[in-house]
Amino acid sequence: MERKKKSVSGFTLAELLIVVAIIAVLVAIAIPIFTSQLEKSREAVDLSDVRSAYAEVMMAAITGDTTAIYTKDSTQTIYDSQKNEYSITVQPLKQKQDGWQTALPITIGGVSSSAGSPYWIGEPGPNGYCKVTYHPVAGSTGEYVSFEWSGGNSGTSGGTSGGDGGTGDGSGDSGENSTPGTGGSVTPTPIPSMGDAWKSIVEKNGMVDWPTAPTNGWYSWKTGQIVRFEGIYYISLETNRQEFNQWGYFNPMSDNRKSNFAMVSGRFYTSNDVDTQGNVPESSYGDIFIDDDGTAYVYKAGYKGQARPNPNAYGDPWVKIIK
Repeated sequence: MERKKKSVSGFTLAELLIVVAIIAVLVAIAIPIFTSQLEKSREAVDLSDVRSAYAEVMMAAITGDTTAIYTKDSTQTIYDSQKNEYSITVQPLKQKQDGWQTALPITIGGVSSSAGSPYWIGEPGPNGYCKVTYHPVAGSTGEYVSFEWSGGNSGTSGGTSGGDGGTGDGSGDSGENSTPGTGGSVTPTPIPSMGDAWKSIVEKNGMVDWPTAPTNGWYSWKTGQIVRFEGIYYISLETNRQEFNQWGYFNPMSDNRKSNFAMVSGRFYTSNDVDTQGNVPESSYGDIFIDDDGTAYVYKAGYKGQARPNPNAYGDPWVKIIK
């Protein structure tokens, strides 16, 4: 009886090599993507921690709490009596690479990563840290918040100076900071060079100290008036009169009044920051615009804006600061 022969043929060596090569290419493509996404997730955790730290710093600063402790590190007291500042250091950072994998710009508490010094300093890196600091008014320097990153290439984040639209000290955002008139991104004038300007705004328009406790009397304020509460400046967005007794007292940060007062953000714009279309790039709540004649405005809208102040325009998101 004749036996039926079975086929014993398989893949040839060439076919196996092609399959291995295809797998290698797919792995080579997948690994960087996976690594990048993994790094972005680490950065997301770091940014979440920094935003939480920012919230705690501002809460302590606004309430004047000098005994507050950072919730994630019981060894850190937020207020430094020697420096008269509130700060938290978030460390160590979880990311494993220098610089940012997350798309820029990054914004925390209204401060953009493209703002440059003294608001956003350095870059993150493996086992680095981020120090969040609230700087109160000091002499002619207004208050502001800074984010200092370390562990990465902290000395190379300045980029090319942005001409008249930037600070002129290498604090641009990698050359994207453009000269006014080009329509590009413009970094607002930093506090150190605007300290005298803010001081002149207060001197020109005056300011009143908000009562820190019930006065058992009537208290009045006007739209555009500068008020100071526990060392922090606010601009009133309404005209009102209130009897401040034990039942009717509140302050600019009370839950039912926050929307009626804009806390000065520490970001200042001038006509040098206006492009050819008359726009002020990315103005945010609490930003200040100072016109050529010294008239100052505060941005009151809860969304990012573009247009410069126009008092004659309906729905203008800028409020004129007045006496």
